[in-house]
Amino acid sequence: MKKTLATRNDFIVRSYGGSTGWAHPLFPDKFNYTSFLNLQNLRPIMFVGIEKDRKEVDDLKLSLPFKGRLRDRKRC
Repeated sequence: MKKTLATRNDFIVRSYGGSTGWAHPLFPDKFNYTSFLNLQNLRPIMFVGIEKDRKEVDDLKLSLPFKGRLRDRKRC
């Protein structure tokens, strides 16, 4: 059976947040990141994320070993 991220025993780390307080009106940023780590050495296998600000959305995709584009920018 071919192993995929869904069938491996990976450690999944998720983080999210954004600017708050006085910075929020000037820099209304939000982010959401997910990283899949190898359980044996805790090194990243794959990383995905979304960053949003006032006018644009950035989709981040990274597979390790790195092959291809790191950042695909999409405008809202």
